[in-house]
Amino acid sequence: MLAGPLEMAFEFAEMIVRKDADVRAAQPRAVDEAGVAELVENDDVVLAAERAEGATSRSTDSPAADQPENAAATTPAQPMDAGGYNRRAAAFAARRQFDLAFADYDRAIELQPNDPMNFHDRGVARLQNGQPVLAMGDFDHALQLNPADPFTLLLRGQLRLSNKDEPGATADFDEVVTLAPNDPSLTLRIARSYESNHQYATAIARLDHWIVDNAKDDRIPEALHARCWCRAALGVDLQLALADCDKAMARGDADSSTRASRGLVRLRLGDFDKSIADFKEAVKLQPKNAWPQYGLGLAELKKGSQGQGDQDLKAAAAIDSSIAARYKALGLAP
Repeated sequence: MLAGPLEMAFEFAEMIVRKDADVRAAQPRAVDEAGVAELVENDDVVLAAERAEGATSRSTDSPAADQPENAAATTPAQPMDAGGYNRRAAAFAARRQFDLAFADYDRAIELQPNDPMNFHDRGVARLQNGQPVLAMGDFDHALQLNPADPFTLLLRGQLRLSNKDEPGATADFDEVVTLAPNDPSLTLRIARSYESNHQYATAIARLDHWIVDNAKDDRIPEALHARCWCRAALGVDLQLALADCDKAMARGDADSSTRASRGLVRLRLGDFDKSIADFKEAVKLQPKNAWPQYGLGLAELKKGSQGQGDQDLKAAAAIDSSIAARYKALGLAP
């Protein structure tokens, strides 16, 4: 149901770019404006790449590959310095032209080997390209040059957590909090990194602090849903979990994922009718998502609807053959 720790790192890569954009906007090598992409197609990334290139005429309705007649007009100019190579690399990475991006990042590093952001930016692109080991090397090098960069520390911490290096991850996360104690974006990402790594008790503890400290933050629904899910996954404090999901939905987070989390809470509570209703609504919103489909089948079986329950379990397995194992890991099985 949740993104894994690597996916969380991919997602955070774009947040870093957006968060730090104002700080670096005045610098001649603003990779931030290139909008490092998540591992999904994203029109915002295309627009950001155009800003980095100085292009204004190309529509984002179709990818660059579909517009060969405009290729010359949208190809970045030949760089003159390390900053230029970095900007062009970012534009290539935003278009997923990684061979070209890495060649330019390498050249930027050759010209300016003591700039930590060259290594940071190449590491982000490597994450985007599914190369976490190489990305880790770049983040290590960037932090040798600038140990006080909370964004790089957070990314390295997420990678360490995904590699089962919990002490290393905790050290990086604690240093992030020391460097940026008043940045709720970073502290929320730390909590959700533990969530995505299935360390739900640690995630709950960090979410508890975050929710208290940021009661008026726009991301409160996200945090409440995350805490609801963690409690549901552990099967603890289920009434509190239900209250969290209810509050998240009341404040606008009523998507398929939140409904499925509440369905899971109600399944564990034995409120099968309401669990079925939640899972059905989640399936309606995301019919190709195996998670709510399987939860629906379990709730129906618990209620005694054997035929319908079996049908939904089979439908979920057809979408994702690993779905039964994922529920079993939470102690839930037909």
